[in-house]
Amino acid sequence: GGGAGGFAEAWLMASQIGATETVTVGAGGTGGVGGAVGNNGGQSSLGTLVGATGGTGGNFGGSDNTPGNGGAGGAGSNGQILFGGSDGGHGWADSSGAIGGSGGASLGGGSAQGAFMTVSNGAAGKAYGGGGGGGLSHQANAAAGGAGVGGIVIVVEFKA
Repeated sequence: GGGAGGFAEAWLMASQIGATETVTVGAGGTGGVGGAVGNNGGQSSLGTLVGATGGTGGNFGGSDNTPGNGGAGGAGSNGQILFGGSDGGHGWADSSGAIGGSGGASLGGGSAQGAFMTVSNGAAGKAYGGGGGGGLSHQANAAAGGAGVGGIVIVVEFKA
């Protein structure tokens, strides 16, 4: 499964924020199809003041008894409160069956389920920054990993 994005919260004085700031909302990573590695999630930020990286896409197991490693969780930067996203779960296949790794949970909540025992797509992420679950493919029967969920940037301004 794919890793979840990080989290950053910053409390800034008006004097620290420019007249204009670029707000970037990172896109969720797309799941790999038919044994391809999933794509990384994008970075979310408020200029250079605060940011969080997206999680990395999960890998695939190339043959029986070879794990498909889950993607690493992202990280927050430049804030007073920083959390890393959960890593995606590892997938596994052997002669008795297969399971796709779960998607990493973000600070917003639950992990996405990976495919189980049959050729099928992994579930999409559940909350902002959540990683998608791993899919199961077999030879010519290609399935996709679930898509991750894009990030979020919230700006709250207080006036005295």
